[in-house]
Amino acid sequence: MRSNQCRERRFWRACETGTASVDYDFHPAAEVEYLEAARRYDEVSLELGDRFVVEMESAIARACDNPEWCRELRLGVRRSLVSTFPYGILFQPTEGCIHILAVMHLHRHPDYWERRLGGKSNPS
Repeated sequence: MRSNQCRERRFWRACETGTASVDYDFHPAAEVEYLEAARRYDEVSLELGDRFVVEMESAIARACDNPEWCRELRLGVRRSLVSTFPYGILFQPTEGCIHILAVMHLHRHPDYWERRLGGKSNPS
């Protein structure tokens, strides 16, 4: 069985290995959403949880590499879809960085994340 610390930090690989072309960071609530979604898939099977993280990293890398290719949902907010899973990464691109606002399940409450637009530290 893997340690909790390993399981919780595994999604930082793209940032740590330098595979992303720009930096990215998470709104605190988006990071919690990511961890909770990965844990839910882990409960089904560790392999499924690992596949979810790989697909999330791929969606983040696409957003970092070409943010303008991602669909703009609201002024200044774009979405990168997660392959195979019903999730999207909502982010705001800035110079040299993307700020991930939400790791959103696509079939639930589509506008809940909008209250996060005011600042990075609001835990909503």
